[in-house]
This record gives sequence, structure tokens and C-alpha cells, in this order.
Amino acid sequence: MVLSLPASACHCLEPQIADAYARSVAIAMVRIQSLKPTEGGLAAEGEVLSAWKGDLPVMTGFVSLSDCDYPLAQGEYYLLFLERDPAGAITTGRCRGNRERGEAAVSLHWLNRYGRRSSIEYPNGDPPTPWSVRISPNDVQRDGVAAPASANSSAGVSSASGMSSPSGVSSASGMSSPSGVSSASGMSPASGMSSSSAMPAPAGAQALR
Repeated sequence: MVLSLPASACHCLEPQIADAYARSVAIAMVRIQSLKPTEGGLAAEGEVLSAWKGDLPVMTGFVSLSDCDYPLAQGEYYLLFLERDPAGAITTGRCRGNRERGEAAVSLHWLNRYGRRSSIEYPNGDPPTPWSVRISPNDVQRDGVAAPASANSSAGVSSASGMSSPSGVSSASGMSSPSGVSSASGMSPASGMSSSSAMPAPAGAQALR
């Protein structure tokens, strides 16, 4: 839900990005964590994801001023141009250059090219992991995909080497014999017959003595 204070006489023009950068003490891409209407405006706290020009705490509080407040929604992302009031409070509002994340491409391109990146201050001094990916056991792992059933041997019979035998018959060496007949060495002869040591005599002929 977007929160905005009652409409006020706020008439202004959005500045050029260079002008918005010059008048800001810090610029940040933030995710709004909480919102609370106050007398001075809409009090917000946001998680800073990226920052330019000025260092900011990872959880930064600011006020969208009541005289010209910028509407915000909890849980949404915004590129915000932040200023400081005379009391030192961080403020923002309309006509500061603010953009919703989906409309901030041009501003982000300018900031990444011409702006000065600044630090995000974490409570313990160390930034957390940028993101974590949780994958359920049923999800397919990129580096651990099991071969589908169709990828197995067409005959479904494996040789001793773990490679499937095209003919479905495994040889002693683990290599299949094209003819399906194995030689004594485990390698099949080109003719598909067994080796000479086991070659039978021609039909009708007697062995010479």
C-alpha cells in the first residue's frame, strides 16, 4: 500500500539528474521497511542497497516532508535523493529526482557513470552475503543434473567400463563386439569370427597330420 500525506499545494518540476545530485547529501537505492505518518511528514526507514555521494547506515531513517511529500510503499524499492534539514535530519520529497526502481534506469546509468560510490555502514562492520539461494531437493541443480532415462544405453546393458554396449552384449574389456561375438582377447575380429587359435576346419575337410 502506498502511503502519502493529504494533498498540499506542491507545484514543482523534477530537476535534471545532475542538479538533483548536486543538491543532495546522499543518493540511495532503498527498500522501504517501515512507514509512519507524523506531523512533519511521512517517517520512513529503508534498507540501503546502493549508495552514492554520501555514506549511509544500512538501515537509514528519513522523512518525506509534509509540504511536498513523495509517496512510498512498504516493501518497494526506490532511488531516493536525500538532503539534510537545518536540524540534521535526512529528508526527501517530490521534485528531488526520486524514482521508483522500475523507472530509475536513466538515473542509475548517470549515477554509475558520473556519481561517486559511497559506503554502506553495517552494524558489525561486515556486509552480509548479497543474497542467498535456497534450492529444494526437488529442484534441478545446474552442476548435478541426473541423466534422464532416455540418455541411457539403447539396449540398457552396460559394459564393464561403464559405457553402454550398442549391441547389448558386453565384451571382457568392456568394449562391445560389433558382431556380438567376443574374441579370446576381448576384442572382436573385423570378420566377426573368433581368433585363429579357435578357427574351425572347413566343412568336409580333415586336419592334416
